[in-house]
This record gives sequence, C-alpha cells and structure tokens, in this order.
Amino acid sequence: QEGGKDMPFLYGDAGLTENLHLISFLRRPDIDGFVLCTLSSVPFNATWDPYSRLPSVTDIDDAVPAYFGINTDEPGSTYDYSRNHVFETSQFNAFVSAMRNATREGKGLVVQMELDVVENLHWGVRGDRKVNVTWLYLGRAFEWESQLPEDVRAEASVPSRNPQDLPGKGSKFPSFPNFPTAMLRYSPAQANLLANLAGWIVKENRNKFCLTLGC
Repeated sequence: QEGGKDMPFLYGDAGLTENLHLISFLRRPDIDGFVLCTLSSVPFNATWDPYSRLPSVTDIDDAVPAYFGINTDEPGSTYDYSRNHVFETSQFNAFVSAMRNATREGKGLVVQMELDVVENLHWGVRGDRKVNVTWLYLGRAFEWESQLPEDVRAEASVPSRNPQDLPGKGSKFPSFPNFPTAMLRYSPAQANLLANLAGWIVKENRNKFCLTLGC
C-alpha cells in the first residue's frame, strides 16, 4: 500500500510445519480412517530397533515421529514439527516394529494400525478417540525388484536387502525409490518405474488398505 509501513513476516511453504495433511484429517471428527502416503528422501532404517533408542533424522522421515510426540530435528532447524503431536507416544514402537516387519516381507512398507488420537490445542484436534490408519512409506520392495527385467533391476536396485542401500549416481535411477523431494522433473523412465512400484505395492497390500477404506 502506498505510504504504508513495511511489515516483516516469515514466508515458507506449508511443509515447514506439517507436510502430509494428516492434521487436516484429524481436525474432522467424522473421519475415523484414512490412508497416508509418505514419499521421503530418507529411506527407512529397518536395522534400527525403536526399543533400544529414539530415532534420528537418518532412520525415518522426521515428520513421522513428530506425530507421536518425538522431535528428531536439531535446534534451529528450518522445519518446526514440534507442535504436531497427535498420536499416543506409547504406540510409536509398535508402529515402527510393524514397519520393520513389512520391510522384511518385501512387499512394500505398508502398516495398518488403529491409533489413539491425543488432544492438540494448537491445531484444534480433539483427542480421546481412535482412527484406523493405513500408512505407506515409500521404499524398496524386494519382491517387486525380483520380478523386474534383468537390465532394469541392475539399474534400479542393489543386491543387498537393506532398504537404505539405494542405486548410486551412476545409475539411471539414482536413489530410487527415495528420490529427493525437491526433484521436480523426472525422466519418463523414472516416472514410469515409480508409478509401477507404487501401484504394485497397493495391489499387494490390498487387504491393509481395505481395512481402512472398507472396500
């Protein structure tokens, strides 16, 4: 406005405070189940035992433990997930254990759980209720990899069954499937392979999705 005073303000996208829109679901008390999909550049660390230590930012995407009241970010981080506690903290270890089991099965990291919602006054979330959540955390699916044509498998996977071992920079699919989230342009081959993996995971885990969606 002409003649007006300048006013400093903070500017950033919504991912700085809540990246999955989970809070939006929980603000609606009529919704008792939903599906979440996490596409992260941080591959899940299936060797981490949640009963032995708290997570670090290299074990799991930092947004996930924050929903259980566990903040993994360093002080001064550009992200602030500290107000996002919406699930009972005591359920986090069981949730992570289910992630580990799903990884070992090799059919995609999909977890279906009934989670206890805790009150969050900051976001206006009502507690003392339960929601059915099917959570897909995109990562390697070893059974899918075994079915790929040999030339594609050589580019899109590595021999180990560690989900944090990803194709290197010399591959046509570096870091697949945990592409950096700031990567806004995919080659046709990258986009098609990612879509094929995601679709295969959903089909292989149909029962888990149907428990939430009622299909």
